Amino acid sequence: MIELIFTRNGRPYLRQRLSETTLNIGRDYDNHIQLTDEEISRRHCTIEWKNGQYILIDKSKNGTLVNNRNVKTAQINVGDTIYVGKWVINVVESNSSEPPPTISWSQTPTSILNFDAEQKRLTSERLVLSIETPGEKSRDVVLKKTSAIIGSLQSCDVCINDPFVSRNHCRIEHNKGKIIIIDLASTNGTYVENIRIEKVSVPPSGVFRVGKTTIRYKLDINTEKIEPSERESLGPLIGKSKPMREVYTLIERIAPSDAVVLITGESGTGKELAARLLHQLSHRSSKPFISVNCGALPSSIIESQLFGYERGAFTGAVEKTAGLFEQADGGTIFLDEISEMPLELQTRLLHVLENRTIRRLGAKSEIAVDFRLIAATNRDLKTLTEERRFRQDLFFRLYVVPFNLPPLREREGDIALLANYFANLFSPDGVQIVLTDEAIKKLEGHNWPGNVRELKNLIQRSIILSGKNIIDASDISFAPIFAEQIEEKNLEAKEKEIIIAALKENKGKQVKTAKQLGIARTTLAAKIARYQIDLTKL
Repeated sequence: MIELIFTRNGRPYLRQRLSETTLNIGRDYDNHIQLTDEEISRRHCTIEWKNGQYILIDKSKNGTLVNNRNVKTAQINVGDTIYVGKWVINVVESNSSEPPPTISWSQTPTSILNFDAEQKRLTSERLVLSIETPGEKSRDVVLKKTSAIIGSLQSCDVCINDPFVSRNHCRIEHNKGKIIIIDLASTNGTYVENIRIEKVSVPPSGVFRVGKTTIRYKLDINTEKIEPSERESLGPLIGKSKPMREVYTLIERIAPSDAVVLITGESGTGKELAARLLHQLSHRSSKPFISVNCGALPSSIIESQLFGYERGAFTGAVEKTAGLFEQADGGTIFLDEISEMPLELQTRLLHVLENRTIRRLGAKSEIAVDFRLIAATNRDLKTLTEERRFRQDLFFRLYVVPFNLPPLREREGDIALLANYFANLFSPDGVQIVLTDEAIKKLEGHNWPGNVRELKNLIQRSIILSGKNIIDASDISFAPIFAEQIEEKNLEAKEKEIIIAALKENKGKQVKTAKQLGIARTTLAAKIARYQIDLTKL
C-alpha cells in the first residue's frame, strides 16, 4: 500500500492512501485533496491507476514537479517526491498496522429479477443442478452465470467426468424464469424426456441427460425484504445509520449477479465508491472496472470514446482504437451522470444492452462484448423521461435494481463517525487529531448540500489551516458555496442564468467565458450541453 505524505514548510499536515480510485488535487472544494494556496490551480494534478501503476497527470498553470523535474505525466513510485506549489508530497510505503480494507463475499450466486425500491423487496432466481454420474458421487452445482456450458473440459462452467460427454456438450441458460437447453453439436446428444434435442425451452424444474449422466435442475425464485445490515461500514462506505445499513445489505445481495444497477443520489454521496464496491464483490472483480463520466466528455467525442473507431473513420483517426465497452470486456463499465448522455447515443446504448454487441465507428461488423453495466445520476430520470429528455425504453432497461445513496443530512449519527474517520485519515503519521464536542456539534448543525465529499474536504482543510492537533468549532468554516441553503433546481436555474449572461458578455467565446467563471473549458462545454444552451441565439 502506497501513501502520500503532504508537508508544508517542513511540517507534515496530512496523509492519503492511494487506491485504484482517481485522486484529484487542487484548490477547488470538489477535489479529493484540497490545497488552498493561491498558486495552486483549481484542478492542479491527478493521480490515476493505469495498467498496474500510478500515473500523475499535471493539469495546472504553474506546473507540477516530480523529483525536481517539471512533468506533464509521470509514473509515481515509492521514494518519489512531488512538488505542488509550496507543498512537498512524499510517496512512501504505508507503515500502518491496519491492513487495507478488503471484503470478500461468497454468497450463493443469483440472477436478480427486480428490486422494488419503495417496498425494499428484492426478487432473485438461481439455477441449481444436481449431477449424477455413474461411478461418481452425486453433487449439486449452483450456476454463477445465466448461461453455462456443460462438458468434459476443465474449462467448462460445469465439468463432468463422463467418457460419453463431449468436450463442450451443451449449454443451459436461464433468465427471468425461462430456461433453455441447447445442444452444442455433441457426439452422443442431449436428451430431455428421452428425446434428443437441439434447442428447447423447458419448465422451471426437470431432468435432462448428457452421455450417461443425469442432471436434475431447479429454478429457485426468492423474494426477500432488505433489512438493515449489522455492519457500520462496507468497504469504502462508512456509516451506521439505518439508510446506509440497508444499502450495505442490498449491495451484498446484488453484487454477485450481473444485473444492471442504477445508483441515484446527490453529488458527493459516494456513487462511484458504491459502483466500485459492487465490482469488487462480483465474480468480475479480476477484470477491468471502466469509469466514464458522461457529463465531462464533450458530445463530439463521447461516441468514439465509448464504441471505439477504425482507422480513417474520421479526421485524426490514424489507428484502430478499442472503445471503453471493449476495454470493459469481462468486467464492469460504470456510466456516471448517465442523464447527460445525448439522446442519439442513448439509442446506441440501448442496442448494446439488448444485443451485447458494439460496432466501432467506421466498422462493418459488430463485436460481442461481455460486461456488467452500472449507471449513476444525481437527477430524476423519471422526470427527464416524462419531459422526453431521456429515452423511456432505456430508462426501463436501467431500472432493474435502483437504489439511492442517502444525503448526509438524512444519515443520523454518521456525521461524527465520518468526521473522526477523516481526521484520522488526514492526520500526519504519529499525530492524533481530536475533534472537540463543540466542533462535532457545529458539524451536525450544518445541512451538508455537498454531502460526504464536502465533509471530507472540510476536515482536511481544517487540519491544514489550523495547524493544531485539536480541532475546535472556531477552526471550522464552511465553503462559501454552501453558505446558503438553496434547492437543487433553483441552483441549477441560477447556474444556467449565470452561464448565459457570461456567454453574452463575452460574445459566445467559450475560452474567455470559462476563464471569467473560473472553470475549465471542458466543464463549460459540458454545462452548455447539459442546460441545452443554444449559442446561436445569444
